[in-house]
Amino acid sequence: EVFIDALAREKLQYLRMRGPSKEHRFDMPITSIVLVIDELGFPMDFAVCAGNKAEVTGMKSTIAELKKKYAIEGAIVVADRGLNSGTNLKMLKDQGLGFLVAQKITKLSKDLTKKMTDLSNYTDIDPNNPAAGKYFVVQNWQKTITGSTETVPCTLVLTYNDKRRRRDELLLELKAEIVRKKAAAREKLGPRKSGWADLALTEDSIDSPIIGVDTEALERKKKLCGFAGMVFQNPDIKTEDGKQKTIITDAEVANTYHQLNKIENCFRIMKSNLGLRPMYVRNSNQIRGHVLICVLSLLTVLLLQHKLKKNHVHMSIGRICRELRGATVSVIPNGKEFLYAHTARPTNRRKGRERLSTEEL
Repeated sequence: EVFIDALAREKLQYLRMRGPSKEHRFDMPITSIVLVIDELGFPMDFAVCAGNKAEVTGMKSTIAELKKKYAIEGAIVVADRGLNSGTNLKMLKDQGLGFLVAQKITKLSKDLTKKMTDLSNYTDIDPNNPAAGKYFVVQNWQKTITGSTETVPCTLVLTYNDKRRRRDELLLELKAEIVRKKAAAREKLGPRKSGWADLALTEDSIDSPIIGVDTEALERKKKLCGFAGMVFQNPDIKTEDGKQKTIITDAEVANTYHQLNKIENCFRIMKSNLGLRPMYVRNSNQIRGHVLICVLSLLTVLLLQHKLKKNHVHMSIGRICRELRGATVSVIPNGKEFLYAHTARPTNRRKGRERLSTEEL
């Protein structure tokens, strides 16, 4: 309590805190990162927040800072379902911004779920390309604000895709297999309520041995495979005759679902290829500096990939990073010009020969 009171008095933001972890690493302090990307997937800005701050509650301050910094008006905020709350949607609407946010389909009413799973209600996104999927629009859908009777009117766009269905079914079967292995080992469920735990059948309730797969839950989830939802509203921009201006149509909304994956892809690159974690620094300024270097590196490799594509060279981010690590260049002055020579990377000649003297080596 003394430590927390001191932080409050000094108005310091201590970033290394224990908080909600998507990867269930409650044994370590964590830091939250806000990343803002443009429509091409390039990082525009970032912020670092304390690890005990839930992402859904930090959206208001982030949006306010971005609007002030870049004078943003009439934009559409695209975000994943982790930021989808009635409070956030109302905040965006009150600021004249549009939104396109992923919506959990497991929380829909029974009547709406029945309509969603009836493919006869759907329209092809692209009549010339059935593989692009289908969409179904529910106009004037009400998003409830938690703890209030107030709602936010928006458009609910439901989509279906065969490729997504096959992927969802595969992931569902992998989770079921995890439950079967844990049941064979007579493991207990514990307090976990997400992921594979949704499919676990126990003798009693929490802290009971797992006895197998809940077949009813498995079949219920299988019926939802391939379906996804988004809530949408155009920004508050009026035409010359005073009517609401349509920035993108419902069909275009359905076709932009993949945009939601771009932000996840950015974090995946920073974590897997650019060393975002673990962080070997402690104070807040060092943490911000570490994240800044990772974001600049992300922008660099994405721009390289973009330029390569324009020149009809398709390379994965992983391969680009491997090639960059192997690129060693020596700068040789030649009058007023410079020669850049590609040289081999130095190797450790002593490795494995530690007992040899320098002369013998």
